[in-house]
Amino acid sequence: HAEVNPGDFVLIIGGSGAGKSTFINSVLGKYKIVGDIKVGGHHTSEGSEITSKIAYVPQTLPLRKEERLIDVITDTAILRMNGKMSGSQRKKFIMETLESLGLAAKAKMEIKKLSGGEQQRVFIARALVREPELLLMDEPTVGIDAKSVHDIMDIMKKLNKNGMTIIMTNHDTPTLLEVSNKLLIFCEH
Repeated sequence: HAEVNPGDFVLIIGGSGAGKSTFINSVLGKYKIVGDIKVGGHHTSEGSEITSKIAYVPQTLPLRKEERLIDVITDTAILRMNGKMSGSQRKKFIMETLESLGLAAKAKMEIKKLSGGEQQRVFIARALVREPELLLMDEPTVGIDAKSVHDIMDIMKKLNKNGMTIIMTNHDTPTLLEVSNKLLIFCEH
């Protein structure tokens, strides 16, 4: 039995095949499991109201490489906030989100021209414009350089300090232990 409380930063570590990604997908309601997963006291299932309060940052996203960063974020924001904000409010919110991730100056760049670490921050921005209560991240530091890992961890610390609940999977990475307040270790059977 494990419990995640609002404002927690949970790090899940374990080797390949230990079930980290399966767990994340179960929280998202994509898999039926034996047992119980509840978010905010409600069972999750794909498309349920509670899953609309969860944002997911995968290891990679199938982005059209010629697409501009701002277009990727705007498309997500329009889907999420349609009718909740005026166009100018939405644009301001998007630019503030990009600014907080150090991406505002690169908003009009094509995705293919961004570094791996910058692309990962685009994935995070795409999740944040959904205004989630829970942020799930599946190995967000795989394949990026040490400076980008540090930058992403700084962003995660700030988000968590501001009240964001985060569950992140990763391989055994000691530097990530510094930012989390709970640790789950998944072992292969």
